[in-house]
Amino acid sequence: MFFFKTLLTNLKEKSTIALSFGLCDFTGSYFSPRFTSTVRGILRVPWKARIFFNGYSTYKLDPEGLIYQHIDTWDRDPGEILQQFLGKGEDVTPR
Repeated sequence: MFFFKTLLTNLKEKSTIALSFGLCDFTGSYFSPRFTSTVRGILRVPWKARIFFNGYSTYKLDPEGLIYQHIDTWDRDPGEILQQFLGKGEDVTPR
């Protein structure tokens, strides 16, 4: 599994937040690749909401290799992810 971490810094407030994106799998073909991933982190909002979800992104590429469609699918309802965003730093359960 490939992991990379993105550090987002608000220079005005001098605060830093980390989001981890784990690229778990690649399937599909050249013209329709699909990437399965995990997203977790603490959002830069005053209540420091924690998020965690798995999902996959499917892309459609034209003959020149340019993306003309991108669809994300998550393992949770959008409302549940919104509840994570609105939560106050509570731990979220992996699925």
